[in-house]
Amino acid sequence: MKKSFLSLLLLVLISSCVSVNKSFEDYYWRLVAIEGEGVPTFEKTLLSNKNAYISFQGNNRITGFTSCNTINGKFSREKNVTHFLGVVTTKNKCSADKMKIEKNFILFLKQSEYMIVNRDNLTIYNENMDIILVFKKEVLPVK
Repeated sequence: MKKSFLSLLLLVLISSCVSVNKSFEDYYWRLVAIEGEGVPTFEKTLLSNKNAYISFQGNNRITGFTSCNTINGKFSREKNVTHFLGVVTTKNKCSADKMKIEKNFILFLKQSEYMIVNRDNLTIYNENMDIILVFKKEVLPVK
């Protein structure tokens, strides 16, 4: 009971102190940490299809790259409560380090409960308010 109350209090405090960018669809969000462990950057440029990222599209769709395979799916969001649904990937084989990133990236997207956007960071929490994924905002290049 005490842990639940503290988790709820933390969520309320985070939500009230955060400058939320309601249009998070205009960015590419590069994955920088999984459960506090840094994710390596494989290439300096976004569109190299080497770095793990997620992008929010219209109609509640997501696309991205796990550092090994492309991902697609849907998300639902009401205030800070966010769930990722029907996330699928292509099935290319990659090195063990990239496959580990992919496995954990997909696993934790599916465990998402809360998503907070704070300036250049997007943080995803599980139902216990543990930080499970952290992304850094990158501006999408002009096409």
